[in-house]
Amino acid sequence: MAEGGQQQAVSLTENLLCPICLSLLSDASTLDCGHTFCRVCITGYWDSVPAAVPSCPQCRRPVPDRSTRPVHALRSAVEQLRSAGEAPPPPPPPSPPRHRCPRCPRHREPYSHLWEAGRALLCSRCLED
Repeated sequence: MAEGGQQQAVSLTENLLCPICLSLLSDASTLDCGHTFCRVCITGYWDSVPAAVPSCPQCRRPVPDRSTRPVHALRSAVEQLRSAGEAPPPPPPPSPPRHRCPRCPRHREPYSHLWEAGRALLCSRCLED
């Protein structure tokens, strides 16, 4: 397949991924707002989020009756992709954000105490000094 064709295929398969589980849609179901999810993912999302009125996780449009509609064309496309062996591997899980805590320049340890009188941050080794 030419490079442009591969990019189109990747773009097409990305459109067949569930925004909740990031895998190929399974039992594709759409909401009134037009967003599509795996049926199990959207019902699980609604069960896990305490809200008086369920909503779409993408646009937040209310879905008071939790109604979904099957999307037969997407279900067929996903099944054809799987049977042809062209389904992409699942994406890697997102890496945790890299938050660096400020450290004591003398001991290179994270600050753990606040000395209120001097308005200074201290590490545990500074407390021992």
